[in-house]
Amino acid sequence: MVVKKRYMILLCLLLVGVLLIGCAPGNDRWDPAKEEPGIETENRAGFWAGLWHGFIIVITFIVSLFTDEVGIYEVNNKGWSYNLGYLIGICIAMSWAGRMGRKRKRLRKSEVNDIADAVSERVTKGVEETIGREKSENRD
Repeated sequence: MVVKKRYMILLCLLLVGVLLIGCAPGNDRWDPAKEEPGIETENRAGFWAGLWHGFIIVITFIVSLFTDEVGIYEVNNKGWSYNLGYLIGICIAMSWAGRMGRKRKRLRKSEVNDIADAVSERVTKGVEETIGREKSENRD
């Protein structure tokens, strides 16, 4: 049952990722060629766009391998504010991915006791064998 739940969560995350890929860098939203002639607009990616692009970098990287329409960095940006947001987003995404991969299995108290008993038996057996060998060497 747990495995099925994990697959459902993974599938939902994948679907959300595909839906959100429209917000990826390199799309038409910040295309300077779309601006109307004679009208100056600040149609460049800023801090919040950089934060978002950094956060979804894993998804956009995978998609960018298969298509030329999606990039992992928006070239038409406002400069340092976009770069700052981009770096913060990457840090958030990578720290989250690192935590997901480091799940540790915690041992129950009974499992710890079983391991301790097994180690104790082996140590006792080894000590008895060593004492037995020393006695047999002394007899000779």
